[in-house]
Amino acid sequence: MPGSALAYCHLLDLINFAHVTFSSVSVPYFPQEILEYIVDFLWDDPMSLARCSLVCRAWLWATADHLIWYTSGALSISSCKTLAGYGRAFASGRTKTEIAGGVTNIILVEAARKPFLHLFPMLMLGCDVRASRLEIHGVNWATTKPHNQFFDSLAWYASVTALALSECHFSGASQLRKVINRLPSLQSLQLNDSITFRDVAYAASTPHSVSKTNRHLKWICLTSTDPHRI
Repeated sequence: MPGSALAYCHLLDLINFAHVTFSSVSVPYFPQEILEYIVDFLWDDPMSLARCSLVCRAWLWATADHLIWYTSGALSISSCKTLAGYGRAFASGRTKTEIAGGVTNIILVEAARKPFLHLFPMLMLGCDVRASRLEIHGVNWATTKPHNQFFDSLAWYASVTALALSECHFSGASQLRKVINRLPSLQSLQLNDSITFRDVAYAASTPHSVSKTNRHLKWICLTSTDPHRI
């Protein structure tokens, strides 16, 4: 993101603004809901959002959520429509510089009714994003298998050094192993105790060796919501 846009975003840290109020209900005014709907179309244009935030209190309130995202560096995606939208935005020349460069953490939350994470790396190419952390929540690959090109496309996320998985259900340990092996720069792995496998096979053979692609892995953390299970 250009320095000037980032400076505008920091206005949210300096201005203590309240909810939108109007001097009189008898005077016609532009409905706040419509204003917010219009501003939503500027989600991929930080400079325009920054300019809108300086118009008045109502406009600042309408742009607040978008500007806060730009300062946090965390990108949360919970629908296929949102994923495809960001994928197109990151692939474009102008937006790729202004937005994708500021993303440090990608948070993916599976949609129970319309699963989409099995298409994630194909709809948003890793070569367009420089995030260092990837979080995946709620996938159920025991029923919805990942796309055939999922693991090959995941390898493009070479900037990811930390992976966190929670409430994920895999058909077998091989799926989890493929995810780990396909991230070439992965250094840390965090697993929640809600990780489950549909098929658990106990083999007498030697353990799987670490592949050449994940030899950077140095740290594995197992977390639990139940303190008695740690």
